[in-house]
Amino acid sequence: MNTTKSVAEYLAELQKNIETVHEYADAHAIKKQHEYVAHYNKTATFKQMQIGQQVIVLLPDSTNKLLSRWQGPGTIVNFTAPHTYLVELERRQQRWLHANKLRPYNVRVTTALINNCVIVNEADEDFGTLTVVDTETKYDLPSSRVNPEKLAHLSETHRNSNLYHCLMNLLIFC
Repeated sequence: MNTTKSVAEYLAELQKNIETVHEYADAHAIKKQHEYVAHYNKTATFKQMQIGQQVIVLLPDSTNKLLSRWQGPGTIVNFTAPHTYLVELERRQQRWLHANKLRPYNVRVTTALINNCVIVNEADEDFGTLTVVDTETKYDLPSSRVNPEKLAHLSETHRNSNLYHCLMNLLIFC
């Protein structure tokens, strides 16, 4: 440490050094900010929602702010700016939310699989026009080919068991 400097000279030099560091920090921050923006924009997509569109919303799930869950569906009621939307949630609750907290809601079709046939609600439009298949049996069932008189001596339980085994053999070996 140089003791020949006066306090005034030391403070002037210190202020000059602080200004130099401040200028360097500002220039570095601006450069890095542009790099961050360029990196973010590589994968970012513009989200534009329409009034009346159904969305799901990322909301806190508990008292811990890090635990959030997609909830909904909600309906977009209004919007301001390109990324802020007023969403009506359940129980008529309304919230202003940023587009990053919203995703389009895709209705899942509830189906039931019965004998390799899918049951679709008539109101669903996701599938377009569906053709109705004739479900009447055009072939005799194997059990109808058996003469009931030949099984008359068996109890009903044994009769049903034999018909079941005939059907299973037909399915396995034919």
